[in-house]
Amino acid sequence: MIDVPPGTIWKRQRVLSPILFFTICDSASAGSASFYPADRIHAHSDGTGILVLFMALFAVASVAAVGRFYLNRFRRKRTLDSALTTERHIRQLTPYECLQVSDFFEREKRSRHLEGYDNKSGKVGKDVFRVSGPARSHSVSTSRGVIGCYQSIAGIEMLVPTSAIPFLQDNHNSAEFVMVGDLPLLISLNGNFQIAAQAKEDGETSIEVNRIGDTSVRERLFPKDVQADCAPSNDGGFLKSIRSHQLLASNETVSGSDVQFIFSIYWSLLLLSCFLGPVLLILMTGLFGYLLEGLDLALIMVLFVWPFIEMFLWTLPAVLLVWITMRLVLPDSHLMVFDRKKQQVLFYCKTGDALWVEWDDLYAMVETTDWMTSYGWPMQETFLELASANRDSSVRRSVRFAYSSEEKAFGAWRSIQAFMNEGLDNLPFHDPGSKTERLNRDMDQPPHQTLLSWLWKCLVYWFFGGPVAPRLGSWVDNQRQESVWTRISDLEN
Repeated sequence: MIDVPPGTIWKRQRVLSPILFFTICDSASAGSASFYPADRIHAHSDGTGILVLFMALFAVASVAAVGRFYLNRFRRKRTLDSALTTERHIRQLTPYECLQVSDFFEREKRSRHLEGYDNKSGKVGKDVFRVSGPARSHSVSTSRGVIGCYQSIAGIEMLVPTSAIPFLQDNHNSAEFVMVGDLPLLISLNGNFQIAAQAKEDGETSIEVNRIGDTSVRERLFPKDVQADCAPSNDGGFLKSIRSHQLLASNETVSGSDVQFIFSIYWSLLLLSCFLGPVLLILMTGLFGYLLEGLDLALIMVLFVWPFIEMFLWTLPAVLLVWITMRLVLPDSHLMVFDRKKQQVLFYCKTGDALWVEWDDLYAMVETTDWMTSYGWPMQETFLELASANRDSSVRRSVRFAYSSEEKAFGAWRSIQAFMNEGLDNLPFHDPGSKTERLNRDMDQPPHQTLLSWLWKCLVYWFFGGPVAPRLGSWVDNQRQESVWTRISDLEN
């Protein structure tokens, strides 16, 4: 019982209403306890004890199952250590095979999130090992699906590619694997699956198709052979700028997408905080009919949340400053400079190593790969590869530019040819590909749709930072290019 002085009961009621609102469940449970007779309460207590015992047994069984699963994984890793012996070593991969295995591993791990392979990385080892034995699949699953699934052959846990799983046999398998970092990767299975089909690069154009339909199409390109059927383009923005007789290219692009993401997170949290009070007012008024209490609760919530909102908004400039600093300080992983005057190409990496290659000796390749993920989803990857030597060389520098189609990859190569052979002085227009970047261009044009649709575009436009995001990304990209040009001039001097 709460003692309240006379004449203040209604004033205190509005103050205590939020507390009463959040304790209604406790009051209801206490009322139900006083309503039921004593024998019903004892029966209920006995049932609760049985339920707690059942849940405890279930928890112990779950922990034991998970512990057994990971104990078996530990044992299979110990088996791997004993398998890496000279008796099981059969040969070494060629440089071309190492490149094929590396490309295959990078594609395969993208869709293997359940097994935890998506965060694996490492250098492909040249030693090939052979094992024979039964294949087993080990998984941990719940009523909502599979948590983790792993395959082992001859007691060794290894990454079995999705395209090799149909050829696994229960009792006997002849498998070859290599080490990618500390992870065994299956490269050959029972004569039906093989990652590295060729030991050396063969031909100007090649098409490879495996047993389940995954294809890889490669086409060699030569500096002096003009691609007359392709128009110069710069989709992706990898061709940066032209200075006098030099063209700068980088496989990293700085766009406003990161800034748009930052703005969207801030706006989302701000709107959530601002609408929390009105939502509570609607719930109190609509569901319980307490208008005055709802107003008090909404006001209390706004006053409570606003200091956090103010502090949160002040962090936005700091986050943008950190993003700009990281983008300006961290160097590009790979750079290329095409010198039209010298007819040479410079390969420059972030470690500071530089290599000049004659334009006529430049290796160029467009490769398109289609494959099926472990989830049954078709994937496609297209890239333009420029290198100092062919894929059979063990010492080579290479840069890859990823594109969404072959036409865009050929268009970029045609732009490079036009610069080196035909005196191109202006880069083709880079058409932004993302929806938010296209929206930034459309906002400067008069609306050609309904007023409601145009207003929605305006809201989305400012939700993603408006003109700040693309202009800030363009400024950072220009500053990075200036620093690169300074480094290139230092190399020449």
